[in-house]
Amino acid sequence: MRLDDGMLVDENVYNIGNMILETVRQLFDRPCCKEELQLLLGTALVESDLTYRKQLGGGPARGYWQMEPTTAVDIFDNYLHFRYNLWDRLCSLWLHLVPVELNDVQSEDLAWHLECNDKFACAMARIHYLRDPNPIPTTLEGQAAYWKSVYNTFLGAGTVSKYLEKWKEYSCDLVVEELFRDTGLVSGFLGENREIDR
Repeated sequence: MRLDDGMLVDENVYNIGNMILETVRQLFDRPCCKEELQLLLGTALVESDLTYRKQLGGGPARGYWQMEPTTAVDIFDNYLHFRYNLWDRLCSLWLHLVPVELNDVQSEDLAWHLECNDKFACAMARIHYLRDPNPIPTTLEGQAAYWKSVYNTFLGAGTVSKYLEKWKEYSCDLVVEELFRDTGLVSGFLGENREIDR
């Protein structure tokens, strides 16, 4: 995809970025801030290269954000279960469930949605980060370290350097600036992992 200034960026990365903006807006009923976009886009790139929807080697992780269904179940049972408004928005927007079905969410159903429903998978990744009380860092290096600490954890095979390599490989700085220019959003941080979003 050629930008107005003649630079080339990966169209799939641009489209996923645009979907992230829309998903955060729908989930929280507010605009996505730059740091959220950067973190969610960087997470998808380093986790799946925006290519793999099933974990390589036969592991359980699914979707561009490579979330394991057991992690999704834990988010439902130990986080969303106590945040009914957020659970209701997530389920009504992407799972098409009614609230009484909260206790009926099955790992197999979540696995399918994580793999095949990109907006749901993106929302679950954002909620996973929301569980951490720390603000999303404003620098790319800080976001890479935050991803490693909160999302990939010390048990995961990912590295901060790999996150940064993927960001550079896909010219993500250009993609983010173009998305904010195209949507008319202002660049900047709206807060942290805000209590209002929890």
